[in-house]
Amino acid sequence: MARGPQRRGTSFDRAVLENVRLIRRIGVARLHDRGDLDDFTQAVVLRVYANRDTVRDEQRLENWIAVVAKNAVHDWNAKHRAFPADLLPDMSDMGTSPLERLMRLNEGVAPRTINIEVTVPSVVFRTAMQHGVAVSNPVRDVQRLPVPKKPPRWLDGEEVARLLEAARMV
Repeated sequence: MARGPQRRGTSFDRAVLENVRLIRRIGVARLHDRGDLDDFTQAVVLRVYANRDTVRDEQRLENWIAVVAKNAVHDWNAKHRAFPADLLPDMSDMGTSPLERLMRLNEGVAPRTINIEVTVPSVVFRTAMQHGVAVSNPVRDVQRLPVPKKPPRWLDGEEVARLLEAARMV
């Protein structure tokens, strides 16, 4: 079976391959952690392909790739920035012991409010862990208080009459 000549990629593909060294040089010069160089290079190549429709002048493709790489290194460093964990507040005992929660209940604070007071820092620490800012979530295992479900409330006769009157006015 005869085949025609096989193409070795488009001119865009060739231009990207020719500029991988440029991307790596930008990464070496600007990345905070050189251990990220291979991942960074791959991310830039993917970004270049994802945005290839925005290239206006193919003659300036090398400059465009360099700009993409410089923008990417800025984003990369911001996303992978080391954050000193000692700046995080100590939340190992943040008033979440069963006794303290019981005391808050006696103060008239609703169980749902107390649960929110525990959930918010938990979400913050979970997000910080995902970004490498925190190593643990000190409130992850804090048990939430049971929140009683309220039965549905029906309008009484007077409320129905007021509602109908208000609807007639509109």
